[in-house]
Amino acid sequence: MSESQPAGSEQLRLIAATYTPFNADGSIDLAAIPKYASYLLEHGIRDVFINGTTGESLSLTTDERKQLAEAWAQHSDELGLIIHTGHNSLPEAVELAAHAKAVGAVAISAMPPSFLRPDTMGDLLEFLACVAAAAPQTPFYYYHIPSLTHVPLMVDAFLELAIDRIPSFAGMKFTHEDLAEFAECKQKWGNRLEMMFGRDELLLPALAVGAQSAVGSFYNIIPEAFLAIGQRLSQQDLDGANQWAIYANRYIDLCKQVGVAPAGKWLLSQRGICSPRLRLPLAALAESKQEWLGEEIQRLPQPEMPPKRHDAPLRTPHASASNHGGANSDPESLAGQQ
Repeated sequence: MSESQPAGSEQLRLIAATYTPFNADGSIDLAAIPKYASYLLEHGIRDVFINGTTGESLSLTTDERKQLAEAWAQHSDELGLIIHTGHNSLPEAVELAAHAKAVGAVAISAMPPSFLRPDTMGDLLEFLACVAAAAPQTPFYYYHIPSLTHVPLMVDAFLELAIDRIPSFAGMKFTHEDLAEFAECKQKWGNRLEMMFGRDELLLPALAVGAQSAVGSFYNIIPEAFLAIGQRLSQQDLDGANQWAIYANRYIDLCKQVGVAPAGKWLLSQRGICSPRLRLPLAALAESKQEWLGEEIQRLPQPEMPPKRHDAPLRTPHASASNHGGANSDPESLAGQQ
């Protein structure tokens, strides 16, 4: 999108961060994936981000994550698969990245180790470079979610170094509230890297500062609301986009009151996709909270739905960026960065 082009004038690319279905015995329910994929396609979603935070990836075994990747890969002719391969163990992350390449992922992603965390940006980049090297021809996205990993970054400095260190580096999943930082990086790097925005409740202001793609869990639950935001904005209908953003945020706020993870999983189960089960230490939504949440959602006034858009062709992530000469000095310690 050019600087003079109104925000939202290009079609918004929503990427659903998928949930992991579970059986009653706690095993993963692979049989639910075909129905899940069909549901997303029917609701205008063309890309998925699997085995991420929403999918409880760090509560899954490596084998389970591979099985899920293989199950979703059965639908890769219709859905673009971005597979999260991050792990606290580097060998496991490398194994997952190689497997993602083998099953046909259009891109891979990794968050940093979150228990024994990197001390410097250089250490982080070395870890990520090893993961990306396991799938050298597959675009690699860093998964920035400091609220959970507790690995803060000066994002602009990181992007410059990552382009130089990781040949397949294609961008970032930016799951943070700092819209000023996002806007600065989008303006500076947007022609070379894809900045996928990761805070569902801030989608509209993110679009206003240049976001063109977004990854989120609520794109599973109320995809029509977020697609309507993009469509209204593309029609220069800011008031209409704002009405849908308010509706979506009220919906999310209700879920926050009972727990976003159990609420989202229960709401997806109400669409007939999977069970509401989560893996411990997360617990399924209590019946009393289910009743309350369902009633409160029914009370939300829904804006008028825009005319149905034509389905968009599958859009794959940006090609990997070319090498760029970055800073030569030693990276600063990550401790204390905001």
